[in-house]
Amino acid sequence: MAAPNYWRNNDGLNVRFNTRDSQDGSKRPGEMNTRRKERPLRLEFQHGRYPGPREDDVGLVKIPAGSYILRAYLLVDEAWVDGTSLQVNLVQDDGTEVDDEGIFTAAELATAELTAGAVIEADGGSSIGAVVDEDAYLEVEATGTYTAGTAELVVEFMPKYDGRLTDA
Repeated sequence: MAAPNYWRNNDGLNVRFNTRDSQDGSKRPGEMNTRRKERPLRLEFQHGRYPGPREDDVGLVKIPAGSYILRAYLLVDEAWVDGTSLQVNLVQDDGTEVDDEGIFTAAELATAELTAGAVIEADGGSSIGAVVDEDAYLEVEATGTYTAGTAELVVEFMPKYDGRLTDA
């Protein structure tokens, strides 16, 4: 039996804390709700099924125009085997490049770094610490053919960035 994704507060109201139901196995990618201005995107993917606009991809996850990208992490669940590297780009919904290696560069996500349990913070992507001028979608691109590997990509951004990095 799956653990409930809510708790009951003192007023008897159910307070939800997760967007997934482990019983139906749904893996809906996308934005999580928080009370802060920053929004984390969480996206799980595996070898052979990458997020992006290509026909065989998992789907599109959007960062709206005017958003400021704060940081990104890759959490490796299962080690990646047999490929060369991954990179995370920003593209338009039709696949047109917005920022190649905008989140993670291929050097940051070389296969040697993609070991089980690794947490890799993006520091080479040109869109980290920058405002996105147009709607951009996350695209994970693999070099080589991976035969194993699962990971979760987390990108934190502030929508409609007004020049302030605080909640005040």
